[in-house]
Amino acid sequence: MESLEKYVHWFLESYQHCTHIAIWDKEGAMYAATGKGQDYLCQQTLSVPKLNAFALEPYYLSGSWMDV
Repeated sequence: MESLEKYVHWFLESYQHCTHIAIWDKEGAMYAATGKGQDYLCQQTLSVPKLNAFALEPYYLSGSWMDV
């Protein structure tokens, strides 16, 4: 249990150094699988900007970073 607590502490601390955090929409399979963890992460990283995870998947958006 102690090693798990250390891991979670380091894991959350690493997110404090991110420039952005990608999160999933609250509807859908990904949120259904990870929602509680995502919500907790968001609560622990209030100062880190969030963006929609779909923004990282270029085939969903026209004008994305993949349009070359």
